[in-house]
Order: sequence, then structure tokens, then C-alpha cells
Amino acid sequence: MVIPDPTEEIKAIRHRMGAGFNFDLDRIVEDIKHRQEKSGRIYILLPPKKTVVKGGPSPEPAIGLFPFGLTAQTNG
Repeated sequence: MVIPDPTEEIKAIRHRMGAGFNFDLDRIVEDIKHRQEKSGRIYILLPPKKTVVKGGPSPEPAIGLFPFGLTAQTNG
């Protein structure tokens, strides 16, 4: 007995759902929100996770965001 690959099954379901909305993301998201409201379940929204870039240059801080009159030092 061969166990079907769940990844392929998920891809097929996503393709069928997308085809039903002509692959229009706005309509797909609207349908998902409607299904969530209709389900009666409680859904929570988590804040986005902060990403950390390792080994890359640090981003320049935006000017005007420093307290007590401090300013960003720029080279050049």
C-alpha cells in the first residue's frame, strides 16, 4: 500500500480553489474571511515576527527618530 504524498494533495486542493476564483487573490482572501466568520470559531491575529539579518550591514536608522535631539551620523 502506497501512502499518497500530502504535498501533492495540498497543491491539488489549492489549484482547485484558485481556479474556482479565477486565481484572483482578493476574491480568495474575501472567501477565507467569510468562511472564518461563518465558522463561529475565534481567530486571532498575531503581530508579524521581527526578522534578523545575520552577516549583512546594519540598516541606517531613519532621521528624526532619535530622542533628545540626537541625530544619525552618516559617512559621506
